[in-house]
Amino acid sequence: MVDDGEGSGVDGDKVYYAVSTGGVMQYGPWQKVSGVRSASQVRVSVQPVFEEGRENYIKFRAKDLAGNGYAESRDYNVWVDSRGPRFLDFRPYEGEVQATGRVVVSIEIDDGEGSGIDVESVEYRVSTRGRGLYGGWERAEVVRVSETRVRVEVELELEEGDMNYVQFHATDMVGNYGESREYQVIVNRAPVVLLESPEDGGVYYTDERIEFDASGTYDPDGDELRLEWYSDIMGFINEGEYFRAVLPEGVHRIALVVNDEGHMVTREVEIRVVERGEVDPRAVDTDGDGMYDEWEERYGLDPRFSDGYLDPDHDGFVNLQEYWNGTDPMDSLSHPPRVVLAGEEEVGEERGNYYTLVTVIFLVVGLMVLAGGLIYWRWRKREVEEEIGSEIEILKDEMEYRRISGKLEK
Repeated sequence: MVDDGEGSGVDGDKVYYAVSTGGVMQYGPWQKVSGVRSASQVRVSVQPVFEEGRENYIKFRAKDLAGNGYAESRDYNVWVDSRGPRFLDFRPYEGEVQATGRVVVSIEIDDGEGSGIDVESVEYRVSTRGRGLYGGWERAEVVRVSETRVRVEVELELEEGDMNYVQFHATDMVGNYGESREYQVIVNRAPVVLLESPEDGGVYYTDERIEFDASGTYDPDGDELRLEWYSDIMGFINEGEYFRAVLPEGVHRIALVVNDEGHMVTREVEIRVVERGEVDPRAVDTDGDGMYDEWEERYGLDPRFSDGYLDPDHDGFVNLQEYWNGTDPMDSLSHPPRVVLAGEEEVGEERGNYYTLVTVIFLVVGLMVLAGGLIYWRWRKREVEEEIGSEIEILKDEMEYRRISGKLEK
């Protein structure tokens, strides 16, 4: 409002304004306000262009109709806050591998030259299953750093691996909304231990250089690994991925300990070391199920568990039957011969021919047994008849003797 009070009135052609976006010392040129009618009081409306922040100023000047010099207004400060908060300095650094799943994350939220952060609006959410699979938003505790900046610090329980993400959002005091990007947090993963040798349940000789092999072991994060081997009989054996060593006689519990400075992973096997000639390692049946350990290990069975009557490949034959016939107990297509029962579907020409042969053999054997029985019955019948005939003849002779004796006595 421009007011000339009780004077001559405001000259509508002499009303101007100037704008600064850099403080009170950096005004631009005076610009005429169009469409102002002369009057004792006039309301001036302009649409200047300001910049984001607090350093915007505007001022006015005008003359009265009597021609007095320009009267100039004070500097009016205009704050412009149209942007949401910014998110800065996230910690830990992305790509930095954390030792454990308990991680403290922090971030600063800044509103620049705006109205400041509404601390009640600051929230975060977490995913341990990758981008987009977040839980709900949770309120975050904040510490005010300055009038327009706050710091957030949150302790999280994350999972091993690179599927952990955290995100923040907040509004400023005039309601502008800001959302951070998704920050990845990598938690150290345990080494993957591949113990190739010695084999669990293996039998070795006292003069044998036993192979210790874990060369396939690796760390998903690329960490340097330390591998140490121990025996419950002799203690520390050696370190490294691969070596050979001689062990004393006895049953050894071998432990491989793998350390990446964040995890310690242990794998154990049990082996038996014997004097040469004491036992053939291929003729050991640890679990006493009738199948040698070497055969069980070859086909992926457990030589320490009695599993002779199990059928892991579901082919109708237990492991012992497969062992006796030299077939694969883990492959349903490799099994001992089977007899087709009445109504059972035949599978394959070769198998059908085999079943036919078995049937013929059974028939022939049956006929032979039947014929043999018949021959025996007929032979036995004749023998019995001959015995009865002999007894009758004896009786006849005895009767004739008695008859003749009777006549002589008379």
